[in-house]
Amino acid sequence: MRVSVACAFLASAGAAEVKSPVTKVVQLLQGLAAKVTREGEAEQAEYEKLVEYCEDNAKSLQHSLKNSAEKQEELEATVEKANSDIEQVTTKIEEHATAIKEAEEELEEATKVRNSEHKDWVTADGELAETVDALERASNILKKELNKGFLQTGSIQKVAKTIAALLEARSVDYAGKAKLQSFLQSQEDAADGMDMAQNTQASTKSVDAILDTIDDLLKKAEGQRAEAQKKETTAQFNYDMLK
Repeated sequence: MRVSVACAFLASAGAAEVKSPVTKVVQLLQGLAAKVTREGEAEQAEYEKLVEYCEDNAKSLQHSLKNSAEKQEELEATVEKANSDIEQVTTKIEEHATAIKEAEEELEEATKVRNSEHKDWVTADGELAETVDALERASNILKKELNKGFLQTGSIQKVAKTIAALLEARSVDYAGKAKLQSFLQSQEDAADGMDMAQNTQASTKSVDAILDTIDDLLKKAEGQRAEAQKKETTAQFNYDMLK
């Protein structure tokens, strides 16, 4: 304001003396004032730009902070869920580990039982096979001799030997053994107390009876063996399913 008054004063004074030194000073001051004004306006413009820049940056920063806070909440929620999932998975792993251990123990025990069962079956099946074979041989010898119409002493002895072995077989029941023993005894008595004709006739009658017994024992032995083989197959299948 003072500069403007001074400039006006000098300008009025300069009107009287156009080319005086005062006029030059006034002109110089006017130029200076114009320069100052321009520079002030330029600085004001720069200041306004700076203010606008700072305001924009402040808004952007606030937006970023808001987004960061939201992102932090999301990440915290994700971490919390991940921890929960890890805990659940850990629990399941422990449960599976326990189940696997129990299954292994059960399989180990089942293996012991299966091996014992199989061993017993092999023994029993072998005995039944021998029993079936002996019964078939005894039956075949007796039938062959009967077809001839007479019994030779040698053939009877073979049959007696085979039947004697059957008396030791566990697969032959008590009743069957009793009949076999009775047949052997009858053959011994016949051999000791009768002549050849009487012996042959008595033996023929007793052979007919013992053949029925042998056939019955043979059917039982074959049935027992087939049933045991079926059970063994089922037991092995059930064991294999545990693996």
